[in-house]
Amino acid sequence: MNRFARGELDKFIYDNCINNVLEDGVAIEIGGHDGGWLSISRFFERELKFKTILVEPIKRLFEQSKINRPNSVHLNYAVSKKRGFTNIVKPSNDNIQEISSLEDGLNVNWKQAWGLTKIEQVTSLHMQDIIDETQLSYVDLFVIDVEGHELDVLETTDFNKVEVGIITIEMLSTLPTYPYFKEKDDQCRAYLKSKGFIHAHSTTGDEIWVNPNYSRKNKLFTPK
Repeated sequence: MNRFARGELDKFIYDNCINNVLEDGVAIEIGGHDGGWLSISRFFERELKFKTILVEPIKRLFEQSKINRPNSVHLNYAVSKKRGFTNIVKPSNDNIQEISSLEDGLNVNWKQAWGLTKIEQVTSLHMQDIIDETQLSYVDLFVIDVEGHELDVLETTDFNKVEVGIITIEMLSTLPTYPYFKEKDDQCRAYLKSKGFIHAHSTTGDEIWVNPNYSRKNKLFTPK
């Protein structure tokens, strides 16, 4: 099997959480980028037949993701606490594609570190709006990679309306270069715990959290 994601996140999930081919498997990736090698959901779509939903606010990357992942559902939104329109800031260096952030509440250290000076206005929704639009009642794999605004995604998800099995979430303060994200990351961890999730694994810049009471967990995984 081909695994694609950075930090072997998909490998850990395959080895421990999801290893069954499922025609009704669902993965949603917030910050889907171009759907290529950075994408955690790519393996599960290609190898385990999951339905995948890629949410990417940057128009150019959104269009590329439709080419790279023709079988996915593609949505050109930002997830924010503010509905309507919002600004995304991007690096002045066009060769850096994977870093972009919501302008609202952006950490100034992050902005300076990556030269985030270009602005693109995008449509913004709550996470629950996207779940409602796609008519999801469950999400087996929920990938959150939004460069510092992960709490917005969590807090605008109604966990009473959608059942979630596994969450991978970017936690940049686990890297020595980004200690200024620790407060936000700790808030994310506290929020996940309040919703019943348990920390399962950490890797470079990301963490995996699992719902021990997920109704589909035995369907997702068969111990080897």
